[in-house]
Amino acid sequence: MSTRDPDPPTRTTRRSQDTARAEAQADRHAVRTTRLAMACAGLMIAHQVAGKAARDAGFLSAFDVTLLPWMVMGAAVLSLAGVVLFSRLLSRLGPARVVPAAFLVSAVAQGGEFLLLERSPQVGVVVFYLHMAVANVLLISAFWSLLNETFDPRRGKRSFGRVAAAGALGGMIGGLLTAGAANTV
Repeated sequence: MSTRDPDPPTRTTRRSQDTARAEAQADRHAVRTTRLAMACAGLMIAHQVAGKAARDAGFLSAFDVTLLPWMVMGAAVLSLAGVVLFSRLLSRLGPARVVPAAFLVSAVAQGGEFLLLERSPQVGVVVFYLHMAVANVLLISAFWSLLNETFDPRRGKRSFGRVAAAGALGGMIGGLLTAGAANTV
């Protein structure tokens, strides 16, 4: 007879409690991450909607409307090239490293574009147009790649609808801000 007779229910109970604690902590982390993703999606889509309106208005105020199809085609070609390069960067370094840096670079570039608009309005409008057309497509796609890597499938199912809804709300807010700005101009 062995003097070391482990009590199986106690060991099982401890494992169950540890598992439950770990699950609760993972759920709390997922809730915080979902809230942050919702805020980012809302801001990102609000920026896209308002930025596209500003992009088009700026281009049409600086150039004849007959040049718009050429601008759209140029933006499409740049987008294709951007997708190839950005995809390679994402696969090489991963969304967790690339996405925050890409958003930062885009924000700094946009600040530079506004300075360029003051010095050379037509060049600034073209650069702003191309940036809004190319970068937003890449950044939104990369944002969702980051979320796909952040959440496991079960938590992703619970979170992605909320994140998408926040993005839709951001789009409505971006549209309202654009309408309000248009009324004051």
